[in-house]
Amino acid sequence: MKRLIQTILATGAVMLIAGASSANAQVTESIKFSTTFPFTVGNRTFQPGNYTVRPLEGQMDVMEISDGNSAMYFAVNPANPPSVKAKDQVVFAKHGDGYQLKTIWDSADLSGVTVIPPKPESHHHHAH
Repeated sequence: MKRLIQTILATGAVMLIAGASSANAQVTESIKFSTTFPFTVGNRTFQPGNYTVRPLEGQMDVMEISDGNSAMYFAVNPANPPSVKAKDQVVFAKHGDGYQLKTIWDSADLSGVTVIPPKPESHHHHAH
């Protein structure tokens, strides 16, 4: 009888993990942040200020960044949640002389997304 209970508990844990992993692929609420430095999202540069990033309804791979005046949409990929409980946070990566928005964490769901960088513009002509 004891073995049967252990098996049920183990299966329950697996179900829980599977449920969490399918839901971790998104940020589900608006996250507000402010910067003291300019940064880029895609090919657009944003000046220091206050911003809100939020998911688009029904779109797991698109988010919106807004400063209250103008907004821009950008593509994201699911990110593996950090092993420690993260706060809502926005992570920037140094890129050349500036910073690029890299990762957005949603502490409510222990989930996050990484911003898909723009494809470098190709100046090479392909010979046919």
